[in-house]
Amino acid sequence: MASGEKEGETAPSAEHQAPSTFTVVDCGCGKAYLTISLYFYLTEVLKFPNVKVIGIDRRSDVIAAAKKMAAQLDVADKVEFVEADLESLDSLESLGVGAVSMVVSLHACDTATDEALAKGVEWKARYILSAPCCQHELQKGLGNVRMSECSN
Repeated sequence: MASGEKEGETAPSAEHQAPSTFTVVDCGCGKAYLTISLYFYLTEVLKFPNVKVIGIDRRSDVIAAAKKMAAQLDVADKVEFVEADLESLDSLESLGVGAVSMVVSLHACDTATDEALAKGVEWKARYILSAPCCQHELQKGLGNVRMSECSN
C-alpha cells in the first residue's frame, strides 16, 4: 500500500494523474510574439492541459520586454524567458526542465538555426520546427550581384 492510501484504496492510475508537461523551447525568440502566441494556441485552441514555453534570446532588451509582456498577459508562470546564447546552454537543467517536447526556431539569424537544430536533437525533442533565416549569409555571398545576373 502506498503512503497516504487508506486500506482498500488503490493508487490512482496514470490516466488520473496530472499529465506531463508539454515543454516548448523557442530558440532565438526575439520579441516573443510567436512564443506567447504558441502558448495560447496550445492551451486555448488545442486544449493542452499542461504547457510550459521557454523563450531564449541573447539580447537583454528583448528578454526584458518579453518578460514584461508575459506578466501583462498573466502567463509569466508558464511562459518564461532566458537570456543566453544557445551554445552556452549545456543541459536541460540549466533551463529548469527535465525534457523538451518541441524546439521552435523561426528566422533565427545566421548560425542560430543550426544551433537550435543541434539543441533539439541533443535534447531529444519529439518535434522540431524550423524556418531558417538565410538573408545575412546569402547577402554576404551575393555581394552586389543583381537579380538579372542570377537568371543567366
